[in-house]
Amino acid sequence: MTGTVKAAVVVALAMGISAALGGCGKKEEPAPPATNPPTAAPATSPAPAKAVVDSSRADRTASAPPRAAADTSAGPSTTTSASGRTSGAECCDILADSALGRLGRLVIAFPEGGTASSSPVAVFKSGEKVKLQTGYGAQAWDLIPGPYAVSLSGKRIEGVTIQSGHDTQLRVGTLRIKTGSSTAVALMDADDKTKLHSGYGPQEIGLPVGTYRVQIAGQSEAVTIRKGKITDY
Repeated sequence: MTGTVKAAVVVALAMGISAALGGCGKKEEPAPPATNPPTAAPATSPAPAKAVVDSSRADRTASAPPRAAADTSAGPSTTTSASGRTSGAECCDILADSALGRLGRLVIAFPEGGTASSSPVAVFKSGEKVKLQTGYGAQAWDLIPGPYAVSLSGKRIEGVTIQSGHDTQLRVGTLRIKTGSSTAVALMDADDKTKLHSGYGPQEIGLPVGTYRVQIAGQSEAVTIRKGKITDY
């Protein structure tokens, strides 16, 4: 064997021994253990918000008695007192009368201490112009139950109701005018335009309750007629 070949063999052996020694000295690192991927937590709905309760208000509501519903089906009503008086329209007083049967009665009575015997009175069916009864001064007329109108000294009152077995008393008073015999007097309605009555000298005029105006020599003043009273002017 030549020297060159020997040298090559020696080098190859040296390299193989060196590689073997390097492999024995290197430790093999173990592979990391397999891990499962993290599992996502299940989605949960947010808890519903708790309603805030005003305990004091709840207590008040629970303790309050229930309110009764108003009964409006009956419409306007009348009330009867122990004396038998029934309050109805503002024009009149309605009283039970056991002496009456099917009919009702219209009563016009003036205050004591005076006279209104010359005051004209007329009764009409409500809303109509045909006179059913006429007269002067105090009256008591039996009528079939229903709505009527009454004119007293030129003042017409609608809504006078006649009820079966009842007296309907028109609320009236008397105006007593004290003037000289040659003085012209005109009685005007509250508007001071509608003339109700006219005459000369002293007069006693029966009128439904309310406000009127007395006109003398082109001037007028308001007067108030009250139920069952004589108003001096």
